[in-house]
Amino acid sequence: MQAFKYFIHGILTGLLIAVILFYVGLSRNLLNTNREITPSKTDKISNDRESAITGAVKEVSPAVVGINVVKLKKEKVR
Repeated sequence: MQAFKYFIHGILTGLLIAVILFYVGLSRNLLNTNREITPSKTDKISNDRESAITGAVKEVSPAVVGINVVKLKKEKVR
């Protein structure tokens, strides 16, 4: 019975914290769903970097050649 009391106490405490955080979010307009979502600076940098890399690959890919060298070496097994 004592464990159940602590379990209920924990749940009620968690719910109270959730309600307080929700109220703070509403009061500071953090939960406004009408805001336009803009990409962050890191997203912009990442997208610019990707487009720069893909552009460079498209330009030089016809000139890229792959060369594989295989050398066979005989060793004596003792």
